[in-house]
This record gives sequence, C-alpha cells and structure tokens, in this order.
Amino acid sequence: MELTVAGGGDAGGGTAAVLAAAIADHRSGRLDEAMQRYAQVLRGEPNQPDALHYLGVIAYQKGNFALAAELIGRSLALAPDVADANHNLAMVEHAQGKTAAAVAHAERAVSLDPAFAMAWNTLGTTLKGVGRLEPALMALRHAIGLDPTLAQAHNNIGNAEQAASRLPDAVDSYALAIALDPGYGEAHNNLGNALLAMARVDEAVASLERAVRLRPDLPSASTNLAVALQAQGQGERAQRMAWRAVALNPAYADAHNNLATTLGETGRVGDTIQAFRRALDVNPASVAARCNLASTLRQNGELASAQAEYRKALALEPGNVDAHSSLLFCMLYDPRCDNATLFAEYRRWEQAHAAPLYARARPHANSAEPGRRLKVAYISGDFADHPLAYNIEDLVERHDRRQFEVFGYAQVPNPDTVTRRFQAKADRWRSTVGLSDAAVDDLIRADGIDILVNLAGHTANSRLLALAYRPAPVQVSYGIGTSGMTAIDYWLTDAVFHPDDTTEGHSETLWRLPVLVVHRPPPDAPDPTPPPSETNGFVTFGSFNNPSKLTGQVIALWARILRAVPGSRLALKFFAWFRTPMARQRLIDAFAAEGVEADRLIFLWEGRARREHLEQVARVDVALDSFPFNGWTTTFEALWMGVPVVALAGNRFLARIGASFLTAAGLGEHVAGTPETYVDIAVGLARNAALRSDLRRNLRGRVAASPLCNAEAYVRSVEAAYRAMWQRWCHADRH
Repeated sequence: MELTVAGGGDAGGGTAAVLAAAIADHRSGRLDEAMQRYAQVLRGEPNQPDALHYLGVIAYQKGNFALAAELIGRSLALAPDVADANHNLAMVEHAQGKTAAAVAHAERAVSLDPAFAMAWNTLGTTLKGVGRLEPALMALRHAIGLDPTLAQAHNNIGNAEQAASRLPDAVDSYALAIALDPGYGEAHNNLGNALLAMARVDEAVASLERAVRLRPDLPSASTNLAVALQAQGQGERAQRMAWRAVALNPAYADAHNNLATTLGETGRVGDTIQAFRRALDVNPASVAARCNLASTLRQNGELASAQAEYRKALALEPGNVDAHSSLLFCMLYDPRCDNATLFAEYRRWEQAHAAPLYARARPHANSAEPGRRLKVAYISGDFADHPLAYNIEDLVERHDRRQFEVFGYAQVPNPDTVTRRFQAKADRWRSTVGLSDAAVDDLIRADGIDILVNLAGHTANSRLLALAYRPAPVQVSYGIGTSGMTAIDYWLTDAVFHPDDTTEGHSETLWRLPVLVVHRPPPDAPDPTPPPSETNGFVTFGSFNNPSKLTGQVIALWARILRAVPGSRLALKFFAWFRTPMARQRLIDAFAAEGVEADRLIFLWEGRARREHLEQVARVDVALDSFPFNGWTTTFEALWMGVPVVALAGNRFLARIGASFLTAAGLGEHVAGTPETYVDIAVGLARNAALRSDLRRNLRGRVAASPLCNAEAYVRSVEAAYRAMWQRWCHADRH
C-alpha cells in the first residue's frame, strides 16, 4: 500500500506558497526538505490541517508510526472530510496492527471519494487483515475497476486469494501486477511464496531471486528465498540467505525462524534451538517459531518442554490445527501420558477443528450397489521417500483392477522419484497441494470416491480435515493413532495391535486384519553377514530409531542391559543426527547418569543410501526397540539383515508395532510384556552366540516366508475389508 500526497487545501498568503513547495519536495522524495517546510507552515499556522497531515505522512515513511497517527489524527480533527487524510490514517493504523480502526478510516475515505482507487485498495487490504476475505476481494476488484493499471491492487488481490487457499488465482494476480510493474519487488516476493506453496519450487526460487535483486533491502524476500532454496536442496545457499535476512533486520522474527529451520537441516541442534529462541525474543507471539522450537525439542527428546511450547502456541492461536496435531503426535512419544489423557486431547482436537465442519457434509450420490467395482482413494502427504511409502506400495500396485479403481490424492509439496512411482501405479492421480480442505472435498466428490483411506493421521500434510466434510461414503484411517474424528468410520488394525481387551481410546470402529502391515524387501540390501561379535569380541546392541523416542525410561532400561553384559556397546544412528556434538552429548550425559561410560556408545551417521544404511544395521548383534513409540521400518530392516529385535509391548497401537511385526515373523518369544522381561530377553540373546549366529543365517528366509512379506495375501485381506465396509454402507438406513 502507498500513502497519498495530494494538493494543499486552504492556506492563506505566503503560507500557501510554502505549503506548495513542501508538497513538491515531498512528491520528489526530498523528505527532509519537505519536513522543514511543513514545520515552517505550522510555526505560522499551528492548526494548518494539510501541514499536519503530510508531516504525519513523512513520520510514517520514516517508520515513526505513533507520531504519524498523532499528526494525521490532529489533521482530521480539524478537517474530518478529507479523503486523503482518512486513507493515510488507515494506512498508518494498518501498520500499527490496529485493524478495526484501519478498516473504519478506509471506509470513510471511499465514502468521501468513491472514485479514489487507492483508498479502495487500502480498504481491501485492511479487510483482509481482519479476515474478511470476500469483502476484501470485492473492494480490491472495485479499485481495479476504477484503475485497471493499479499494480498494488492486483498484488493485494493475490494476497487475499492466497489467504483463501486459491493459489492458482493468486499466481495469476501476482503475474498481472508484475506485468503492469516489472520492477515491483513485493509482487515477485509474493508470487514466489505462492509458487512454493504449489510445489513449483524451481519457479519459486527464480521469482524470489528476482525479488531479492529488486528489493535487496526487503528482509522477507531474503527469508522467503531461504525457504525456497532449502526446499530445492540448496542448504548452504539457504543458510546464507537466512543470515542475510537476519542482518537486514535483527528484529524480524521470521528471519530468525527460517534461519533456525535451515540450521535444523544440518543437524546443528543447539544452534537451531537458540535461533528459534531468538525469534521468540523478537516476537513472542510468533506461533510458527514456537511450533518449530517445540518440534526441535521433541526431536531432541525433550518431550515435556516440547509439549509446553505447543500449548503456548495454541494459547496464542487456538484454531491452529497443525500445532494441535503436533501436540498430539508429541504426546504419543511420552511414556508418562496414559491412554485416557491422550484420548481426551484427541477429543479436544475434534471439537476445536473438525466438529465445526461436520455440518457442511453433503449427501452422497454414490450408487449403493454392494457388488459393483469400487473407487478406492488413498490420501497422504507421504507418497515420497518416506517409510510409509514402502509399506503401502504393494497395496496400491496389487489391487484387483476388476474390483477396484485406485486413486491417489497427494499432499506432496516436493515430489520425488517415489512420488512418480506411485503416480504411475495409481489409476488416477491428484495433487492436493494449494487446495483448501473444502476444495479437496469437492474434488473427491467429483471423482465419485466410494472408500477414502487417510494414510497420515496427525502427521504433516495429512489433509485430515478434508475428511471432516465426509467427501466419501466410507472413510478409513490407516495410522499410528486414532484420528479422533467421528467422521471417519474405521481404523485398520490387527489383533496384536488391538487385542480384545485394548484400553486405547478410538473414535472409529476397529477393523482387524489378519496382519496390518507388510513390507517390500529392499532390493539393494546386502547379504547378511556373521554377527559382528564373532570378530570384534563384544556384543553390540543397537537402535536406529528417531532420537525423540529415546526418553529417560528407555535410556534407563538400555543401561540396565549394558551393565548386565560386560564389555557390550550400544550403536545409535538416525540419519545424520549424531554428527553434531550436542546431539551426542545429550545421550552421553543421560547414559553416564545411569552408570554407562561414553566409550560404550557408538554414534553413526554415515550412509545415506539405503544399501549403505543396511550395512550399518549389520554392525549390530541385537536390536533394541524403543518404547512406548516402537520402531517401524527400523524393525523390519533389522530383521531383514538377520539382527534379532527385542520389543516391549505396551497398551496402545504405536507401543505394539514391534509385537505385531515379531509375532507375524514367528518371533513372539522376543516380545516382552514387562521391562524386566525385556532386559532378560536382550541379555539372553547377548549370551547365546549360537542362537544369534543361527538367526543371522536364517532370519531373512523366515521373514520372507512370513505374513510380513506376503503382499498378495495382505492385499486380498484389505480388499475383503473394503468390500465388507461398503456392503455395510449399502445396507445401512441412511434416510
């Protein structure tokens, strides 16, 4: 938005000439000269409204918003019917965050001068600031009707459209603004953000690079470019750009936030936490910085602190669905959180975010024929290089196409080779990136989906709220916890994950399959090697789980095992997490407190390729599963490499993953029901070299022949479940 400097009003004699000269200086950008002349006018006529008004405009241009509001307010007290002054005060109030007052003064400006295009533009921007998107768009379009060349209005329409999740429209509006004014740096900046939200990363980088060239002084352009470069995989450039944004404006919270994000990608945990805290020092109300800090704390195993930060974020913004889902996800890691407390939080999530959307559900037009070919859709943000992808790839590929037409709805901002592989396997593929939940509902209904399966639950990019509109007649959850939504009918599970006496709360009906999960064996896996203890002379326990799962209770139990097996070591790996000293030191200190010396810990971080990673897995004699959040892919990888896994079964889904996998593989004897039994099993394996050697030779074959790898049987069981669910819907009384 731009302030307006029009002609002078009533001023007599020599005052008029000085005022005219001041306005001429002002329009030419000679602010200091203009300020002196306005002050000269006011010395002669202290209540001259134009001089007060335009002196207030200069105060705004110099960043003194309080003085600007005072001076323009005094001008309006003397001459309340000046459209320019009302418009400019609206601008100042908008900059101060006084959105309601800004709207009122913008409305006053357009009522005084209905042909004032810039005032209509400002009215639209201020209305957007109070969340009134449709009236904002009407005002902005009116501005364009008055002046089609007004680039600012096209840019601001784009901002309103982006806020309404109408990203393709926003891109078009920004492009129009740039066509009218190619040097409009803010429009290039906004266009880059919209393109990034649509996963058009390369275009976003190009647009944001132009924004930085045009407006090197604009911190938001530099910080947004940092985000885009990070998404493009240019971590070092992203970090340099984030530092540049901080240098441009140390008080810009988003710059610190994005700097912390780029640091987080390098595994510099301590620096990341400090940078997020600096962002919050600058702006304690930054929900994004607080959630990012919470996520980093969770990743570092500081679960109580992480939950506290998520709750602070929700106190600032109760409607933030992502923050609330992240809190739930964090609580799943916490062994101190019982099932009743956890389910109560799921219910609070539903009431806050999903329940208000239930009334918008519409009747389904799907034909209620029990035996017809069904349209089954999978919706997820994990159709990419993600552990879940390896679990569901066979399901998507092997569906009987005579009975099922398979759709994929992908919330994948950065598609990769795995994404493209899934796209080729599905009969129909839709990207939901940039679409609102209501638009996703419309898309699913237009496709006529019969059974909709959410694969992500309360994890990133899940599109869970789209299911609150009930776009499909039958809705199913495939996740590590309940959705908490009564709009979802079924939760796929098995009898080990959820025995008959389960105490885990759930909003869905449990549907038990013979086995819930199958794995596709990694094609590039090296052959199993003899146990490493045969050559190095000591037993190596190991865990390649996310370090946020390594709570105090886990460390205490693992320390008991290490103390019971003299000379044993513990190997820990999670991508490149342990490359940094701080990440290692937390665990060194925690184990030291349990009487385990640092030289008994082996930290690994090399081997990003899967074959190299599996070679690292083979360095372990006995794998120790984490609890209450068990491993998933890590457990299967260990078994495939011939490494026995010891699991502690808990009382909710994610605490029984290991039990389900080991039972399916015929290794139920390695599942413990108590911490004491867990220690006994691990110590017993460590002391039985012959058994470990036998498992190394034969475990892969046993797993390959087990239900864990029987994709054909698994897919048929899932299809039978879908058919039964569908028949229930067909025979239900829906009137």
